[in-house]
Amino acid sequence: MNRKQYALIVTLALIAGLIGGIISTRFIWHLKEIRAESFTIVDKWGKNRGHFGFIDEWEYHNFPVMELRDSDGNPGLWLYVDTDGIPSIVFYGEGGDTLPLTLGLHEDGSPHLYLRGKNGRSHISLDIMEDQARIRLSDKSGKRTLATPLFEQEDRDNPSEGFAD
Repeated sequence: MNRKQYALIVTLALIAGLIGGIISTRFIWHLKEIRAESFTIVDKWGKNRGHFGFIDEWEYHNFPVMELRDSDGNPGLWLYVDTDGIPSIVFYGEGGDTLPLTLGLHEDGSPHLYLRGKNGRSHISLDIMEDQARIRLSDKSGKRTLATPLFEQEDRDNPSEGFAD
């Protein structure tokens, strides 16, 4: 290869690099939107530590969720808006197998706090509905042990829920 051919190849390579740099800067670095159905966050060992996307589990279908996981990959926290547009935050227990704390809203926009024991059945539910505070407690079997008047009426209207004396 002579000097002219070498110079021509180097010049063409420089021009191609310049054009490629301009195109990549113009079209890649200045994106205004990235569209995807989900993103997964992994740690340096490749373990799933988070997810932002849509979930299709249990009775929930196709609602957006942000999920954070512990170092073992177990769910730790969910932040989501369900299919009815109601936002909630769910904190998972050790190992990701229980839902000890849920903070959310009812369909009318009133607040709801739900605390659950390790067995998944005993719980405390605190709500404000129709501008009245209400409390519901249940024992380790899930049977209601205390309910404020609004819950008592619901229990009478729905006997399958059960109500303890």
